[in-house]
Amino acid sequence: MYVWLNSPDEAGTFALVSIGVCALATGYTSAIISFDMDADLGRRKVQPNFYGYVPELHGLRGRCFELMTMISALHNASRSIGVALLLSSAVGKRLAIYVIGGETLLYLIWKAARKDYFCFF
Repeated sequence: MYVWLNSPDEAGTFALVSIGVCALATGYTSAIISFDMDADLGRRKVQPNFYGYVPELHGLRGRCFELMTMISALHNASRSIGVALLLSSAVGKRLAIYVIGGETLLYLIWKAARKDYFCFF
């Protein structure tokens, strides 16, 4: 996205197709993981308040999966556009590194505070 924003003529239209396919692939992966975890009967029995957002009816399940895929793909695309715009700005790469590093650091601190951080070596 950064290259396409800075020189769209050089990147071409195929770059947009590639970006769209990548966004859909990551959206599909995210949706299939969430869908499989929610559809697991064992998880639904243990934590019924958390799991169960995927409907039981077949047609509604398909629609829910499609919407989960699109939401994840659009979220990933918007995050990528945000980073590309930040990199293209006058402030430059240093601020982008600080933003990405800061978000990652806050995420790891949050995981550690909740005792949900596991490190396997």
